[in-house]
Amino acid sequence: MPSNDSETRLKQVEGIIWDLDNTLYRFDKDFEHLCHVAAAKAAVKGGVPMTHEETLKISLKSYDQYGHSYRLLIEQYELDKQQMHYDFHSFIDETLIKKSVELIDLFSKVNLNHVLVTHASGEWAQRALAHIGLKDFFPDERIIPAEATNFQSKAESRAPFEEALSRLSLSPEKVVVAEDITENLRIPHEMGLGTILVHYGKPPSPIPDYVDMNYNNAALFLERLLS
Repeated sequence: MPSNDSETRLKQVEGIIWDLDNTLYRFDKDFEHLCHVAAAKAAVKGGVPMTHEETLKISLKSYDQYGHSYRLLIEQYELDKQQMHYDFHSFIDETLIKKSVELIDLFSKVNLNHVLVTHASGEWAQRALAHIGLKDFFPDERIIPAEATNFQSKAESRAPFEEALSRLSLSPEKVVVAEDITENLRIPHEMGLGTILVHYGKPPSPIPDYVDMNYNNAALFLERLLS
């Protein structure tokens, strides 16, 4: 349950900074495998002298070690990071995402401003949002992909969140950040934004003190805002 301070924070919220993958939709095992395949395809396109099957094995190993499907491929074959970023996302099929009619309905009921800050590409964000039925809530100027902030990590830089606040035209105390990765909430907390962890039933233990509230999914968080 949210604390009294968190309840106060929720009542004054006017804007939400959303993450995309595994926050607005669940990153399940089928989709996870799709990302491994996309990383392998991108690496082959980038010139890795191996078959798709061989490259896929490295992609799986990369995910096991780093939680990222193409990091090892970039390191081992000195691939261009930015080109891999674009190629990887271009190979992902958004139609395999399971969309939620409930979440669409809740977005329509919550009278708030939304902005998306994602480590993914802008092209992928557009396709994913359209498929899950939320594109109307995120006009183009409210989508901030990795390339818009020079690929700066949300776990290491204030720049993505400063850009989001600028586009919302709101002060930090009126905004919360919804993320599935705890490390990406540390900097927003330091900036005075509210922090929401979406964990799909797998919260970390212990939950860091810079996480204000946590919910099983995005829909439960929006339901709380409406209660």
